[in-house]
Amino acid sequence: MDFDAIMAVIEASLIGDNEKDLVFLEEQKAKYKEHEFAPEILRAIGRLVYERLPEEKKEAWLEILKKEAEKLNQELVKAQDLAIFGSPAQAFALLEPLLAKVDTFAKEDRFNDYYSFRDMIDFQLYCYRYKPKQPLRPAAQKYSDLYFLCGYLQMELGQYNKAFELLLQGIKWNPMDAGIYLALAEASLALGDWEQFFAFTKSAAGLVRSAQELVRCYHYFAYYYENKTHDYKTAAMFYTLSQVYFETNSAKAELERLQKEHGLPAEPPGFTEIEEQLEDLAISPYPDEDVVGITLVLAENAETQQDLVAARNYYEVAYNLTKNDIIKDKLAKIAQILPSQ
Repeated sequence: MDFDAIMAVIEASLIGDNEKDLVFLEEQKAKYKEHEFAPEILRAIGRLVYERLPEEKKEAWLEILKKEAEKLNQELVKAQDLAIFGSPAQAFALLEPLLAKVDTFAKEDRFNDYYSFRDMIDFQLYCYRYKPKQPLRPAAQKYSDLYFLCGYLQMELGQYNKAFELLLQGIKWNPMDAGIYLALAEASLALGDWEQFFAFTKSAAGLVRSAQELVRCYHYFAYYYENKTHDYKTAAMFYTLSQVYFETNSAKAELERLQKEHGLPAEPPGFTEIEEQLEDLAISPYPDEDVVGITLVLAENAETQQDLVAARNYYEVAYNLTKNDIIKDKLAKIAQILPSQ
């Protein structure tokens, strides 16, 4: 029998008496532990077991998961502190045993997809773009954050191939995190792969959730066009565009340098000209409309349900990207209700 048939038989055999059903389910776990679909079957049985546990045991299990999550968060914070104070090797040594745990406990199965999305924006964006056919299940821990930080630490240590592999694992756990794609772009550049540098930057640009991230993408594009294709006009255009979203002294200095070194016009191109040029490059001069649209839908739904803290958080993401006056007004109204939160 295939997986679906096996689970259909198991579920049909449950009688509604939790005590007896739990005994039966334990018997089924033993029966199928060597089966071809053992990982999938055992996980599915585990979910059925959890549904039938007494409330106090459910709470105890959730408390265990909560403590494990807190432990991982604490280790991530410690590692970040070590990295900040110049000890990336110590930071990685702290996290490396956790990578082994992920490899041991976070096994894939063929009938479910497991992800560690940061929040509902990631989840809804993934569903909208990829329309998954299999059930999406949340990972027990923030595995994408773990791989992201470990990849970053390996870059700090100059181990770019290892960093690249770790960051790819981070993307596997959360393919909606622009920050990981930008780190992959950096690793690709260090490895001399210009095309991957460009491709990962473009992927990040379609996922960014802040003006700062979007500006970072435009700076990377500028770097690519200046140093790979020697298209100095396009490089300058990206620095000009970045200043629309978030002004930085570094972009201003790069613009002035390009103008001086390559005789570019002192007057930067207007936004309409930038739009036309970027259309030819298949790069958007705007934040991604899917990201903004989904974030606004989540904000409006939260507001309708009177979850004003969540609504504020979603509106803040959308406003950071768009600087839209209507969103600004909504944030102001929520701030009047939640002034101290």
